[in-house]
Amino acid sequence: MSSVSNGGASVPVNEIDVRDGLVGSSDGVLGRDEKVKDGRGSCKDNGGNGDEKFNVSGRNCSYADVNGDEKGYGNGEKLEDCDHRFCVGDFVWGKIKCHPWCPGQIYDPKDASDFAVKHSQEGRLLVAFFGDGSCSWCLPSQLVPFVENFKEMSMDSTSKSSLNAVQSAVNEIGRLLESKMTCKCVPLEKRDGLARPVAANAGVKAGVLVPEVDIRRVCIPEYEPADVLAELERLSRAVCFDSVFELAVLRSWLSAFYRAKGGYKLPIYLEPLQIEGMEDKIKMWLL
Repeated sequence: MSSVSNGGASVPVNEIDVRDGLVGSSDGVLGRDEKVKDGRGSCKDNGGNGDEKFNVSGRNCSYADVNGDEKGYGNGEKLEDCDHRFCVGDFVWGKIKCHPWCPGQIYDPKDASDFAVKHSQEGRLLVAFFGDGSCSWCLPSQLVPFVENFKEMSMDSTSKSSLNAVQSAVNEIGRLLESKMTCKCVPLEKRDGLARPVAANAGVKAGVLVPEVDIRRVCIPEYEPADVLAELERLSRAVCFDSVFELAVLRSWLSAFYRAKGGYKLPIYLEPLQIEGMEDKIKMWLL
């Protein structure tokens, strides 16, 4: 456990050094194949045949077996050489066997569900994935930071389930950013939607809140007021935007501003829903 300074106060940070490992993980991943009775997600095997390996480009890590064995390293590198430190609460991309990179968040192993504990194995991190409520005990070499790799990893799959997972992760980061930016002077009744939600995942105990996150560990783009106005003008003239993540950040900035100015929430577009029994009449009106 380490701490960082926050305005003179020491704030504890639950830091995981990959060289120290993490006690409690499994021979497998809690993924998407084996269903969980409580309906909060599912589990899938993160094992392997010893030949299937993952590589994390851009990091000082070598190949690592999906089953956790320290073999298959090249150029003299070892798992201990990985220099990235993960913390509980970190947003990450996880690579599980043949599945595409999926967004997730690291949880404290103390919050693991009984189901997850049964699959635990030393040296892996408990990652709850967004979207389908699945989870996994991952090797550090199977993870990369979320924001820094967003542009590349978000294009790894265009399936509806993957896009929904990415949007869920972005929404949670947006909530986090807005909650940190909203002035404490704003009444609680006007801060609805900003409280930490209850985690809904197969690998997490029922009733556990999502992890507390140090916003400084999330590489959020910094905007000056003039930059915000310029970006708003650009978006108002464009029919598309560069990144759903950057859009969420901008929206969080604006929403925090509106809350401080009087508790107003930004307008939300909702997809139209058909009224049951009215479908035929609507078709007639259109004709």
